[in-house]
Amino acid sequence: MAIENLSDVSLPFLFGLMKAISAFSCLIVYTNGVNQLFDMEIDKVNKPYLPLVSGEMSLQMGVAIVCASALMGLIIPYVIGSVPLLWGAFAHLFIFSAYSIELPLLRWKKSAIGAAFSISVGYAVVLQLATYLHMQTFVLGRQAKLSRTLGFGVLIMSTFYAVVALFKDIPDIEGDRKHGINSLATRLGKEKMLSHVSLASILWTKAKATDLEKNDEITAFYMLIWKHKENQVSHVFWDLSCSIKA
Repeated sequence: MAIENLSDVSLPFLFGLMKAISAFSCLIVYTNGVNQLFDMEIDKVNKPYLPLVSGEMSLQMGVAIVCASALMGLIIPYVIGSVPLLWGAFAHLFIFSAYSIELPLLRWKKSAIGAAFSISVGYAVVLQLATYLHMQTFVLGRQAKLSRTLGFGVLIMSTFYAVVALFKDIPDIEGDRKHGINSLATRLGKEKMLSHVSLASILWTKAKATDLEKNDEITAFYMLIWKHKENQVSHVFWDLSCSIKA
């Protein structure tokens, strides 16, 4: 974290934080908007209640909102003069444009690996690092210092968003499969995906309860993983390898 002691929390600090939040809020609107623009045919199947496909919002209005959000996401860091925030904004725009836009070498969401990479890097790495460096160097005027705490936070959030990316498409299998989105959910199906979620929950609960000072408990935890190796865990890695080849 950029905060090293309570005296860091001041009015300029809060204003600096609000500027970062404002910039990335615009970029998140862009992210969701551009995804809906290029997913209209899919959303007619998966999410017909969304404003563009339901007719509640016109296509022209959607394009205008997306363009304005992207522009504001860049203007805010440029006007305030924060280099970390500006580079973070450019990186965020690039990643999520590549995630959604249907062009050669883009539309990364078609691949389970591409989707996981885009979401975890865009939100867990770019957003966190840009905000941290903005607060550390631009707002507090300190040298950039990448701490273990920051690294741990990025690692945890990267893992979280990667899992979200892999499992978020369970309700969208029908439309994704119809339009060539090779998500993990379309490859495995709902039942297998839910079984993997259950397995992950079991392993997480067991891991928290395992006493690392007791070899018998460590062995029991290892055997639990091994027990599910052939019938569940291996399927995940097989599907991910297929996604890479695809």
